[in-house]
Amino acid sequence: MNGAYSYKDGYREGVLFLFCRNGKVLIEDRGQGFDKEAFFPNGSIEIKDKESEPYILTALFREIKEEFAGKINVKNIVDLGELKVDEISVIFYIYCITDWDGEFPEFIKEEGEPNSRLGMFSVEEARQMVNYDSALEILKRVDNYFVSGHYDG
Repeated sequence: MNGAYSYKDGYREGVLFLFCRNGKVLIEDRGQGFDKEAFFPNGSIEIKDKESEPYILTALFREIKEEFAGKINVKNIVDLGELKVDEISVIFYIYCITDWDGEFPEFIKEEGEPNSRLGMFSVEEARQMVNYDSALEILKRVDNYFVSGHYDG
């Protein structure tokens, strides 16, 4: 094992959470501005998450609590599969949160990182903002979910 993070087949495991409502998805500006480095809120699975099963969902709820300062109560999630991102050696487990209570903070604040603004954007707007092939693949899955009402991964 490598430090405090969980690895699978040489890839660091992470959860990626897409808050989706009314045809829009939550985007994080990653501290550089939406036009420079837009992506989706996400976090690494930690070894401690594996103390309870299913560990991926344990990590998902822990990360959501950390990222949004405990202000969001998730009511429904949809599994959009996993995605290996070779460029950064991460495997993301992707979840679309379709129902929740609470208000997002204006920023995600992480120690040692610039504050990341949050905003809800249509899938088409988000496509114009993201710079990564992985993000485009994720948006394709979200769009498919919005159109069909389920994920055909």
